[in-house]
Amino acid sequence: MIKELIEITEKKVTFRTLRPIDIGTEIDLEIELPEGLAITSFVLRGVIHKCVKLDSNSYQLEMKIVDISPLNQKILVAYIDFLKRGRILNDARIDMNQFRHVLADLKIKFSRLARTVELLKKQAEGTLELIKRDSSGKRTLH
Repeated sequence: MIKELIEITEKKVTFRTLRPIDIGTEIDLEIELPEGLAITSFVLRGVIHKCVKLDSNSYQLEMKIVDISPLNQKILVAYIDFLKRGRILNDARIDMNQFRHVLADLKIKFSRLARTVELLKKQAEGTLELIKRDSSGKRTLH
């Protein structure tokens, strides 16, 4: 039924489906949990209070949660926390990748700067060699 889970809070669930559901319809929405857990899913009972057609085969629905057992409430809170932590980790990965790109760019710029400094140093050495003093202190231009 769910094509994509967009947002989930303790009060509502926003998701995409392939088919519309009438506003006011009460549904049991099964939320699949990540692999490796003791349970694979949990069910939220709610009422559809928003249905928007996105394109020819996709609808965005919003369901208000109306009835939830204490156990499912704990699972829901833990799942929301899991999703938030996943987004934080993903943002940190993106930031780290951007940081790596900045460092790589700095490395290139510092290499160019070092080559420019060496070139200027060689040019300055050549210029200094043009003016020489002999043992009597007399300057000669070469």
